[in-house]
Amino acid sequence: MSPTTTTDNLAATVDRSTVIAQIRLMRRKRRRGVLAILATPVWSGTDVLEADGSTYRVWPCPSRLAVRDALRHRHETEPAPVILTDLEAAELGDGICDHLVDHRPLSPHPLSALLDLFSADRQETQLFTTTAGARSALSRLGAVQDIRPAPAGVLTRDHLFHTLVSTGFGLEEPEPSPVDVLLWSAVPDHVARFELWRRDAHPDLVAEVFGWLRPGLGRAASALTTAWSRSGPADLLPLGLVAGLTLEGAASVGQSRGESVLLGRLEERIGTELTEAATVAWAVAAADAGRRLLTGRPDDHLARDAALRRADALAVDLRAGELVRRSDVLPNALPFRLTALARAAAPALESWTPGSQIDTAALAPVEAVWDEVEQHVQVGPGDSPTQPAGARVGRALVRLLRRATVPLRPFLDIATLPVRYRDDESWIDTAVNDLFEGYDDPAMAQVVDHILGRIRLARAAQDRAAAQLIAGTAADPAVDATQNPMLVEHVLDRVVLPLTRPAADDASSVLLVVADGMSAAALHDVIADACGFGGWLEAEIAGDPGSRAALAALPTLTRLSRCSLLSGRLVAGEAADERRNFDRWLRSKALGRLSAGPTLFHKGDLEARSAGFALPEPVRAAIDDTAYRPVVACVLNTIDDALDRSDPIGTHWTTSTITHLDNLLTAAARVGRTVVLTSDHGHVVERRELGIDRSGEKTARWRSADGDGPTDREVLVQGGRVLTEAGTAILAVEEQLRYGTKKAGYHGGAALAEIVVPVAILAAGSIPPGLPLVESAGGTPEWWAGPLAPAQPLRESQAPSVRPVRSREPALFDTPATVAPERPARAAPADAVTALLRHRLFEANRARFAPTVSPERIAALLRGLIAAGGSQPRAQAAVALEVPERRLSGTLAVLGQVLNIDGVTVLSQDPTRVQLSVQRLYEQFGLR
Repeated sequence: MSPTTTTDNLAATVDRSTVIAQIRLMRRKRRRGVLAILATPVWSGTDVLEADGSTYRVWPCPSRLAVRDALRHRHETEPAPVILTDLEAAELGDGICDHLVDHRPLSPHPLSALLDLFSADRQETQLFTTTAGARSALSRLGAVQDIRPAPAGVLTRDHLFHTLVSTGFGLEEPEPSPVDVLLWSAVPDHVARFELWRRDAHPDLVAEVFGWLRPGLGRAASALTTAWSRSGPADLLPLGLVAGLTLEGAASVGQSRGESVLLGRLEERIGTELTEAATVAWAVAAADAGRRLLTGRPDDHLARDAALRRADALAVDLRAGELVRRSDVLPNALPFRLTALARAAAPALESWTPGSQIDTAALAPVEAVWDEVEQHVQVGPGDSPTQPAGARVGRALVRLLRRATVPLRPFLDIATLPVRYRDDESWIDTAVNDLFEGYDDPAMAQVVDHILGRIRLARAAQDRAAAQLIAGTAADPAVDATQNPMLVEHVLDRVVLPLTRPAADDASSVLLVVADGMSAAALHDVIADACGFGGWLEAEIAGDPGSRAALAALPTLTRLSRCSLLSGRLVAGEAADERRNFDRWLRSKALGRLSAGPTLFHKGDLEARSAGFALPEPVRAAIDDTAYRPVVACVLNTIDDALDRSDPIGTHWTTSTITHLDNLLTAAARVGRTVVLTSDHGHVVERRELGIDRSGEKTARWRSADGDGPTDREVLVQGGRVLTEAGTAILAVEEQLRYGTKKAGYHGGAALAEIVVPVAILAAGSIPPGLPLVESAGGTPEWWAGPLAPAQPLRESQAPSVRPVRSREPALFDTPATVAPERPARAAPADAVTALLRHRLFEANRARFAPTVSPERIAALLRGLIAAGGSQPRAQAAVALEVPERRLSGTLAVLGQVLNIDGVTVLSQDPTRVQLSVQRLYEQFGLR
């Protein structure tokens, strides 16, 4: 087909790329003669060109005489002449034209050259609307190497313009969507390349490029291209995020007039009127692009941070005010939401009178705002050390408010004390540690200080009650290791020994890891990391939940409790005593040959030279030797050392932050060892509060009973489990109490955080057959995992002014009638999931990625998540999918491939819960 263009002056100035294109066209068609191009006889730059391995000299010829002069060089091998002249064939005469290609000066029409450039012999209808645009395109592409030939020899508009934008300014996608354009625009290098490209391109070509882009940009096309052409691409993503603030949001945020004013300022900034459809399309694409940047590769972070800072600055410049709170992406939205959370929490705290608890229904406004906080991309559901500190403080606040709906009961039974503390009160201590990080907002600081005061008073009363129980039993050490409570000296017999003697004949081996000073609160972080991301499964001795926690020796010191733990009996000693006594215990249980090598490793052993290995050779050899060393023990000092040298407040202990633990777990998994992770005692942290300075005391949390008697903040202990020379001691109970010099943390006292020794059993992936183990039933408390069900429905007059709280999670055996209704903002039509199952894209993805997971099981999972407000415990998800919980991670991973379209996260998981973004699910599959 012949190209259609408007009439242009063909005798125009040509550039290097046009000349080279004409040379290549002449050579491809094997034309003979001197190449003369009908063009303005003006040339800039070097006059010698190289094309297809030959050299040419450009001769600008304004007259017949100049043309004749150039033709005198036609017989030279190189450089061959190329003539630029604005004289027609009639003006040159036959004598001159006889020596020219095609016997005339050739009109350098760019489309012919473009066809040649793309190795095409045909073209799609109309590639350009003006010759100037085509010439500019040829100029831009002339220097590009390795242009991909047109498919089947037909140059299409899509192929041509995709080549232009990808080689010109890095927009690589063949059919760029709004999200593609916004992600591209967030990279400073792309923006700089575009500005250089536009500076050198003809305006007609720029208009042609925008015209090609518009169909793929959908309803946002006009707004995006107008803003792009007016201000450049750098602000496309930030402006889109600001556009989202003009859309209808939470009822408590902004007024319609504020939205319209902001919209007017935005329209003035971009230079065009924004329809509702265009605003929605732009805002949705910007939010999606922002999420992808925040969850993208590490090399995206600089672009992400710059784009989000710019968006925040534009929101301030356009005077968005509190409307910023509506954004799930803008960084400045998070402080607004956290302030709103504090304001929502204040009435609940004010209603919390001494001796009572918070009414669950009073937390509805708090849960509603917290749900809004979790929607922010920097937060999300679940715990993560990478979340902003303010989000961790807010999450801890909400958790403690939930816990305050149930009274903190005193401890009345020593037998159940360790496990009860591990399963409930230690989680309170974890939340308190998070709250102590603080957040620089007056409203949040006030409510944090209020709830910390109330919770810590109640916890101090619990510690005092527990200390009295412990004091009452200190004189009578239990002899039978099967009795509750489990004592630290019985961990070897009650936990380690059963794991070396399975019911089957298969050999079984154990790696005992003693994390010195690890409290139950610190263990929670480690277990979440190991099980959520390390592939480990927490287990417990079948029929013996009391073996999940023990009581330390008194005072709670390393040389007493750790030596007793590794000796299997109450005894004080140092590292050499621990080795000797541990070997004695192994011999008494016929566990391996001592001649095989060492079985207990301390800090110095683990830090010995490893010759490039992660672990020293003696440690690796011992762990690998499952036949002759079935029990190997390692002592890790990271947490205990932190009490002297760093600040444990706000520290999230993981398998990688505890030195050597990651490598030990890897080595154990490699040879199939079951891991027992425990400590010798816990610790309390220094909170910069008033302590008691006893100048004569050298210990931090205990003192001799020879002097003053115990105060109401201390407890006197005496008897067989008190391993001082006198068999008595006075132990600090309240966390705020310390003796001697200030450190980062302490141990030695009788607070629950010090005296309870957590014990966890970890299996690599699944429970080995034959071991007396079951999956641990501990998990997280209900108040930690999610919202609690209101005690009674809210009356209409009590309804909060913000979005309603999401409903409680359904119990495993609830019928649909017993499950609280879905909150309105997330409610789905009854047939939404059914419509999803019939969707062609869903069917294709399920057949491709998850053919073994039935649609009915997927529907059960989705309906349960929707009913629970988008989040539910992993156990419930496993029930819905009818898979063992140990296989849940893999099943959810394949379902993510089914539902997470184009990188948008719809279904996700963390160590404790499964999350579904209902809104994104509907958007991805076009459901309503």
